[in-house]
Amino acid sequence: MPLLNHMAEFIHAFLVVEQIEKRVRSNYIHGGRQRRISDQAGRFSESDSEPIAHMQ
Repeated sequence: MPLLNHMAEFIHAFLVVEQIEKRVRSNYIHGGRQRRISDQAGRFSESDSEPIAHMQ
């Protein structure tokens, strides 16, 4: 049983690392600035976010 717990912890850690890598990679590809703009666009009302969404 302890071995099973250890495996579960290892798999969980691996998945977390994989998620972080994906986030970093997409940040690198799309650029951090563009992601920040799209995050702000989500907070604006639809009419305000349209031009920003169009720029992407």
